[in-house]
Amino acid sequence: MFCILYFNELPEPPVIKPEPPVIEPEPEVKEPEHLPEVPQIPVPSASYEPWPIAIKSNLLYDLATALNVEVEIPIGVKWSIMFEDVFPWWHNGNKWAFQMWEMGVEGRYWFKRTTARKTLTGHFVGLYAMSAKYDFQWKREIDYQGEYWSSGITYGYSMPISKLFNLEWINKVLLYSTGDNI
Repeated sequence: MFCILYFNELPEPPVIKPEPPVIEPEPEVKEPEHLPEVPQIPVPSASYEPWPIAIKSNLLYDLATALNVEVEIPIGVKWSIMFEDVFPWWHNGNKWAFQMWEMGVEGRYWFKRTTARKTLTGHFVGLYAMSAKYDFQWKREIDYQGEYWSSGITYGYSMPISKLFNLEWINKVLLYSTGDNI
């Protein structure tokens, strides 16, 4: 069974007239005769860096071809924490070996730090702890293998040499050490 419907014209839809919007009068705003002064809030200078992270390298280790990296993170204005990893892993068969994996952590206190000075610059003291595993060998005549850990205090000074680079001097005082061949 088939059904076909045919319309000549479609009926027009009913027209709905919208109601005009109700406009309420705006309340009158009275401006005060005298405005109170707004206190000025100090804005930090453009050189203030709230959370820089320092990525560093020990140049003496670099001269000895000992790959190393240090990361220092400021904690507040006067404190920072530094993580260090030294990882040279060079060897030439049985002729020589210069292999070491040393990891350490150091907490630092920065003297005379204010938010106006560049972060991680100036004098500091710290406490450090580190441990290492090593293998130093030269033609089987000299062979030092073992592990150690140590702790102590540090004193240092960090000075900016450009906008992005600092030069840091550190003196470490060994308080305790234990390990093989020490």
